[in-house]
Amino acid sequence: MVKQHSPNGSAAAFQERCIHDPTGPEAKAYRVWMDKVLQPLNEKAASIIAEHIDLLDAQHVVPELLQLVAHVSAMRVILHRWQDGDLFNHWSVISYPDKLREYVLQEFARIKNEQARLLGFKPPTIAKL
Repeated sequence: MVKQHSPNGSAAAFQERCIHDPTGPEAKAYRVWMDKVLQPLNEKAASIIAEHIDLLDAQHVVPELLQLVAHVSAMRVILHRWQDGDLFNHWSVISYPDKLREYVLQEFARIKNEQARLLGFKPPTIAKL
């Protein structure tokens, strides 16, 4: 999305355009992507976390998961403001957790290895995306 709508393909240029021209094409594209694609996916992820937190195989809740839920909640407010015509706030003060993907990939590989061990199979090779 950023490469497609940024003036030079960079995230920095895209963010700058959204901030300095909230009615411009980059900001409009960002709002559409957030409303129709990214926020629904983030809502689903946050819902899965909240509804299945008891299934985590950890002594504590991983900070990346808490940060995702907080980010999604903050973005709900921003999307609501957009609907009310306030286009001057595009970024949540709670950022999307940068290390979430890494955590999910590591945990998926760990769980698949444990599953294979319990079933008596050779652990699978999990490709990194």
